[in-house]
Amino acid sequence: MAAIIGTGLDEIMRHNPTTLKPSVIKALVLVMNRIVHIGKQLTSKEECSSSVSDDNGVDLVTARTYLVQYSHNIAQLLEQILHNEDHVQMFLNEGGVDALLELSRWSITPAGKQFVTHVSCLSSPSIGS
Repeated sequence: MAAIIGTGLDEIMRHNPTTLKPSVIKALVLVMNRIVHIGKQLTSKEECSSSVSDDNGVDLVTARTYLVQYSHNIAQLLEQILHNEDHVQMFLNEGGVDALLELSRWSITPAGKQFVTHVSCLSSPSIGS
């Protein structure tokens, strides 16, 4: 689904380069930065927690799974948009590469004990329950 949306956004930006292209690129970078923010918060919770849920009962494994899905979706979206060379320079100018590097740092790998739990749940969901 994200790839289809990315294709549509690419089409919109190519037909309206002066009005919509800057807004779409800025929005993409903002979304990536928001995912990074969520990843930093989750990593902090994972490092402080000794169980698979935090003090509020939020399942950290589920939260990490959602975060990986967010990252995968934005990556699919970016793939469709950045294949067009006309969009790359503006993406670079808006700080897109820095956001992308931060995204890979904070959104993929769980911290500490949560990493083992996450991997176990991926290979055998009954273990994490």
